[in-house]
Amino acid sequence: MSAEANTTITTQNPQNTPTPSNGTSLLGSAPKPFDGNQDEAKEFMRSYKRWWRLNDKKPTFSIPYKQVALCISYICGKKVEDWADEQQEAMDQKLTCGYTVSSKTVLTKLTLDPKLQYLLYY
Repeated sequence: MSAEANTTITTQNPQNTPTPSNGTSLLGSAPKPFDGNQDEAKEFMRSYKRWWRLNDKKPTFSIPYKQVALCISYICGKKVEDWADEQQEAMDQKLTCGYTVSSKTVLTKLTLDPKLQYLLYY
């Protein structure tokens, strides 16, 4: 048997070698998902805003559509899933009406929505 037959070739990074980064890793901790519990609403928004501010130059946060879609992705649970779906559908509808993912108009409905305001302040 030749020595070549027993040779193993690996394509993984050697141990302790940093994995290459594309520079899009997010800083800080993502907020705990919001399930509709009013006692946790303000903390969810504070956590999300802090996370957003740390990452405001990252593509996820610098493009309004992605910023809101990411926020909506952390709003889940029986009490809020229908509302979150409505918000996503409203944003998607705006895209079909000619708005772009960079349009700040997609932010307006989420931040002014009376149901969200109710959860945050009542």
